[in-house]
Amino acid sequence: MQDGTTTSNFLPHNNLLIFGSDSTGKNITTADATETSAYYGGTFDDTKDEYIFNVARYVQQTLKKVVENGGKDYGLFLVAGGSTSNAKRTVLQGQDAIKLIVTTTKINP
Repeated sequence: MQDGTTTSNFLPHNNLLIFGSDSTGKNITTADATETSAYYGGTFDDTKDEYIFNVARYVQQTLKKVVENGGKDYGLFLVAGGSTSNAKRTVLQGQDAIKLIVTTTKINP
């Protein structure tokens, strides 16, 4: 969250959602979003002032599609959860504060 943007008048959204996009610009639900919220994440952590997502399945499927099959990835975008029914706002810090942390596991030692 951007410093100074959370006030009692402007609370952040309880959760954010990540969607993919296809070649026509259509929204695509990622495989991770179909999992439980405990796995997927996206819930605002007010003690750390952050949202964390698990997009492991999306990354794995995208790597396979692009590297092995020569396909193309059209990116991800964030959507505020419940934005059609509340007047909350979420202001993110921007590119320097957004991270992708990749954790790998060696399957066949």
